[in-house]
Amino acid sequence: MFGKYVIPKFKNPRAVVRDSDDILADIRAARPAHYAEVEAFNNSKQQVTETATAGESR
Repeated sequence: MFGKYVIPKFKNPRAVVRDSDDILADIRAARPAHYAEVEAFNNSKQQVTETATAGESR
């Protein structure tokens, strides 16, 4: 696929582009929820591992 590029064409190019400060603010606002979700996932994964190893009697 050398030499073939897709150049998007938008009706209103300004509607797609946002200010970088706005994007960073959205990312920073989403971080606490993301960290909480990762922590809950890791806790559930740890509980599954503990349950699986507790059942073994070797």
